[in-house]
Amino acid sequence: MQDKFNIHDVENGILTGKIRKNWPKEQKFEIIGKALDGRVIGAVCRFTKGGKVRVITVYEDKE
Repeated sequence: MQDKFNIHDVENGILTGKIRKNWPKEQKFEIIGKALDGRVIGAVCRFTKGGKVRVITVYEDKE
């Protein structure tokens, strides 16, 4: 079993996923999507002032 994600897994998870949680005060959100190999991943992100997505952490979602 693979335990790491590469940038393509993270990108696919974010682009095909849905927002599950939102923390407005911290301006963060959690996206749940799928890695390229089908594993369900979670990514906690925020937008920068320049409008880019900053990925804070990525993990395999067990829920």
